[in-house]
Order: sequence, then structure tokens, then C-alpha cells
Amino acid sequence: MPAPKKARKVVSEDAEVSVSEEDSFVPSSDEEDAGSDFEPEAKPKSSSKKRKSTGKENAKPKPRDEDVAARILRSLGTTIRAQMVYKKSLKGSSSRITAEVPNLTLEQVKGMLGSELFGRASNGPKQVAVQTTDDDLQYLFGDLSKSLRYVATLVVRDGALKLTYSKENQILKVAGACIMLK
Repeated sequence: MPAPKKARKVVSEDAEVSVSEEDSFVPSSDEEDAGSDFEPEAKPKSSSKKRKSTGKENAKPKPRDEDVAARILRSLGTTIRAQMVYKKSLKGSSSRITAEVPNLTLEQVKGMLGSELFGRASNGPKQVAVQTTDDDLQYLFGDLSKSLRYVATLVVRDGALKLTYSKENQILKVAGACIMLK
């Protein structure tokens, strides 16, 4: 193997700067590669034609209405609990709870409320509205209460939340109030 050549770097047309052998990289020529043991990998040729990928193989399956309903109920429960906070005004009155869920279909709302609660709802041409009870809240969200210090608890007033679904806007609105019990 021949000795590596010194590389020269041209900074400008008039001045040349020499670079040490350790810092330089001299690419080998094709003639030197002819005697080496390195052989590039050959691509395997397949006899079949490549199929074009449509992207459907890797696409996620669409969530079912029941799955969407369960996620929405968890999210609504979290939102309602987050709004249930202690305020000085809670000693004698209540605090409002509101939430909105956009882009819901009527089937998703039916799946979310269940057949019994949806059957009780007033189903008009523009909206579906239902008033919940304690049992309904327990069924939908689980325990909707928050413990405070000194044995105080925040709960939904009368166990009543009003759920209103607008068919035109596809928005579910939840409204209610929380009170403090000692």
C-alpha cells in the first residue's frame, strides 16, 4: 500500500496552507479498491412486483362509539371534579359547574348516557336534554365528591346535572352546581 499523500488546502488563490497527515483525509481511488476484499452488498432481486402501499395496513382502527363514550365520560368526570374547589362563598351558597364537549354524534351521546337515561331524556327536533339524579351520576361518573379538610365535602347539589345535546351544533353541554356539606 502506498504511503498517504499530504493534503493541501487552498485558502485563497495566492496562499496555500499545509495540513498535517493526521488531520487530512485522502479518499482512495478506484484503482486501489480493485485489490481490496470489500464487496458491496448486492440487492436481492425479487421476481414479484412491489405492491403499492395504500396506507390502510398501518392505519389505526376507528374507535367504536362505546370506547368514545367511555373516554368522554372519564374526561367529563375529571372536568367536573376540577371545577369543584373550595371558595369562601360556598359556606352559604353554591358554585356553578359547566362543561362542553364538541363534535359528538347522537349515537355517541346515546352510548354515553345509556338506554335508560336516554329514554328519560326529552328528545326534541333540535336538542336532547336530561336531568340526572344521584343514581344516574353514580352510574355515569362514579363518585362525584371531593373531600376537604375539617370533615367538609364538596358534592353536586341535589345530585342534579343537566345534560343538553344540541343536534344542530353537535355539542353536549353539562351544567350544575356544587355545594359544601359538613
